[in-house]
Amino acid sequence: LVFRGLKDENAVLCTKNQTYDVKEAETSNSLLLLHNIRWPAYADNYSERTLEKKE
Repeated sequence: LVFRGLKDENAVLCTKNQTYDVKEAETSNSLLLLHNIRWPAYADNYSERTLEKKE
């Protein structure tokens, strides 16, 4: 899996066989809990980003 898109474009999620448009949805009374999330201090300066699978 890979996310693609530039700052001025919508992000897309690409698999080997398909591409999905990533949409933003606002929800109320919801909380996303992520273990060991890391936010780069200068995320805008990265040209490539990767996802890590954690067990």
